[in-house]
Amino acid sequence: MEDIKRAEKETKNTPVTKKRYLRNELNLQLQRDVQSVIVICRDEYMTIGETADFLNVSPAYLNKMLKNRELSYIKIGKRRKIKTKDVVQYQQIRDKKRNHLLNSFSQGLKEDGLYD
Repeated sequence: MEDIKRAEKETKNTPVTKKRYLRNELNLQLQRDVQSVIVICRDEYMTIGETADFLNVSPAYLNKMLKNRELSYIKIGKRRKIKTKDVVQYQQIRDKKRNHLLNSFSQGLKEDGLYD
């Protein structure tokens, strides 16, 4: 709480453009509503590093995924690129599976009386 008060004192009143204000308002509204927002780069393809960051995995793990053909890629020179839409689709499917497994696990704990 003290940090917030100190930050408020140290903050300067700076003018903000209407566009930036509206964007910040939208971000705050989305945070209050606890909605997911996906921001996708304009490029049609993502690099290994971008894809790993987006999926929250290490580049080494992503390389295993590519080797196991969990995601398709193309080669441009010596570099591998992954279609952005494929990455987003993979993430959505992966998250649905994770949520289903977690819900099943939670339900099992509730039935066993180990979780309220």
